[in-house]
Amino acid sequence: MNLQKIIILGLIILIVLGLILFFNNRRQSKSEVIWTDFVEMVEDGTIGNLNLTIYYLSPFVLTPAALSIEDLRRHSLGYHIIVEGNTLEEYVEVFKQLANIELIPVQEESRIHARMNYVFRNSRGNEIFSVAMGGRNNSLFVNGHEVEENQILYDIIKPFLPDDVIRELGW
Repeated sequence: MNLQKIIILGLIILIVLGLILFFNNRRQSKSEVIWTDFVEMVEDGTIGNLNLTIYYLSPFVLTPAALSIEDLRRHSLGYHIIVEGNTLEEYVEVFKQLANIELIPVQEESRIHARMNYVFRNSRGNEIFSVAMGGRNNSLFVNGHEVEENQILYDIIKPFLPDDVIRELGW
């Protein structure tokens, strides 16, 4: 082999390694920092400064196309529940469990078909933590990142859902 071929081969190897490291670090950072602000508020005892809004559309309501989160929030047959911060404080132990979970990005991303979305907002109305249900193979969208299903992300909102909705969902 001549020197020019060795240099080109070396550059190709460096580029491939660089891409692998870039995508691996990007995947790890998604799972590590997605809910950091929310967890800090729970641990600091300032969860009472948040509001929880749950948007829901029954699985029995057929839609002509997949729904985005915004479509779900605006849907005329959907409904939403608002939970004030003082009520959230009663469930702080459930919220603290988030600090111990690892969100695992899906291997193959899918298009969302949102049937339920819950969002925690601060007093200024900014979204702090959002989860949408409706990806392929029961994946969830956490702050816009598609992750594998994790039971705690369901358990967080169970106390705030009406019994008929829980039965409808089979939870």
